[in-house]
Amino acid sequence: MKIFPISSESLGTRSSCHLITTEDVTILIDPSVSLGPRRYGLPPHPLELAISKHTRDVILDLVEQTDILITTHYHGDHYTLGVKRIVEFTDNEVANRTYGPKKRVPYQLHFAKSPNDTNFNQKKRAYYLWRRKDINIKPADGTKLKIGDTLLEFSPSYPHGSEHSKLGTVIGIYIEDSSDSWLYTGDVDGPGNAKAVEFILSHEADFLLIDGPPFYHPQVSKQEIEISFENLKKIVKNTDSKILLEHHFLRALNWKEKMQEFELNIDPLNFAQYIGIEALFLEANRKNLMKEQPPPKNYMQALQNNDPEILAYLDDVFENNTALQELKRYLKKIKQKSFNITEKERLNIEWIKIEEEPVI
Repeated sequence: MKIFPISSESLGTRSSCHLITTEDVTILIDPSVSLGPRRYGLPPHPLELAISKHTRDVILDLVEQTDILITTHYHGDHYTLGVKRIVEFTDNEVANRTYGPKKRVPYQLHFAKSPNDTNFNQKKRAYYLWRRKDINIKPADGTKLKIGDTLLEFSPSYPHGSEHSKLGTVIGIYIEDSSDSWLYTGDVDGPGNAKAVEFILSHEADFLLIDGPPFYHPQVSKQEIEISFENLKKIVKNTDSKILLEHHFLRALNWKEKMQEFELNIDPLNFAQYIGIEALFLEANRKNLMKEQPPPKNYMQALQNNDPEILAYLDDVFENNTALQELKRYLKKIKQKSFNITEKERLNIEWIKIEEEPVI
């Protein structure tokens, strides 16, 4: 098994997109990239926009080289929305390229969170995907299958955060082959609920990717943060997995201090460390970036107008800004890779457990 992180907070954006390859199958999880539209009252810095633009290009390449797409839920940092969003470099055409039929992989299979039990906002976004009749999409919740020696097990639906979260529901995914195992919790805000903890502890994965407590967010209560940290400490105590803390936890600069405050005694990895490059916590550092590297005047309006000059400027930033060189080289290597896919052959799937509930 090989893991290729694509977009995340330590890689300069908002997301948890990653590619997994085994000898049997190629899997792309949450093919999207996003930025916080406002942080500290400020729009994204050009460094963030440059990474977002080029990461989007990489994702559009990868969806053409993927046997299986997985969508854990329908927030924009995990799911490419079919509407124009300038900081995410997406619109209806980009969404169609991401989720629509693929000439190279005509039998591409898409496992997605069932929208049946989530909130109205996620259901509305999911409709774009589930109304399609030209793709092979299945509800993932609770499904378990094997492809050759590769096992995929999706969690039951659980809350995006605390037991009473208003953010809807998500799924996690456990993947195992003959050499390694990987568990991605999806957005559990910590985890902030018992169902997510149960799924995590029911597997002894070699690597465990958790989004972490969103302690930076003003709408998350102190009690919810405390529960999330207690759950995280319980997981650390009861598993030998190598833990990656990546996503919500890294949206504030003081995440190390929070670990000390809550006595979380681990040395977690993030995606940047996993691939051996310097982390780029750009959103968390946005206020300082604006002072140290002031952006061009009216750059967001120019981006809104699809001004060729601002797009060329972002390309130049990506190519030449010193801070982005390691990430640039990594993403370019990903684009140049040729991943092993089934192409025109159907996947040979052994269904172990299938979600029977129809999507409504």
